[in-house]
Amino acid sequence: MTDFVTADCGIRQLHARFTDAVWRQDATSFGECFARDGEWKIALRVVVADWAMEGDATRMGEIMSTFHPGSRDKSDPSYERPLQPRGPVGAAR
Repeated sequence: MTDFVTADCGIRQLHARFTDAVWRQDATSFGECFARDGEWKIALRVVVADWAMEGDATRMGEIMSTFHPGSRDKSDPSYERPLQPRGPVGAAR
């Protein structure tokens, strides 16, 4: 088998085991879906705030001040290819 087929098959089997464990509420089977020494790495991520709310958001100011505002046009960071590293809004780039 090719590397792609092997990877695809493994991902599908993991997804099936995970879904089955959640559906049956089987904590032991659910735990077996994860590697003990596994490590999840995201190479690059930009958090874009693309939502609106009504109400008292006085406590959200500090958290939301570090998000990049979504623009819903081609200037939105989610369209940027390749994605460039950046700090929080207002931080030196």
